[in-house]
Amino acid sequence: MRMPAPWRGLLLAAALILAGTAILQFTAFQRAVAALHGAGLEESWGAAFTGLWVMFAAHLGLIAGFLAVAALRARMAIDSGLLVCALILAADTALLGGFMGMFVGTLLVGIATALVIIARVVRQVTLAGYS
Repeated sequence: MRMPAPWRGLLLAAALILAGTAILQFTAFQRAVAALHGAGLEESWGAAFTGLWVMFAAHLGLIAGFLAVAALRARMAIDSGLLVCALILAADTALLGGFMGMFVGTLLVGIATALVIIARVVRQVTLAGYS
């Protein structure tokens, strides 16, 4: 019986962390909108912040979906796709840390970034061993 590749588990873990983080963002959405309205911002600024909040959660969900599919279907886990995901997540971590500081969301996205990078390296080493 063939053992599953360890990189698949790492990608699934990253996907679950990102999906959970996206859900946390969506559940906090109403509080964020209320805080923006309470701050007395112009309507256009409030709409921009609201759009950014939703877009961040949506793109985390999309990346989580890609990583889950890549973990389950080996042909989807191409190196360039994993590299792009890792770069986007690293940029997210840097922006979150820079603008909002260290909080649960920053840590979760950072952990998911590390898992994707490690999974990509393990996958490359595994594939190199089979060729």
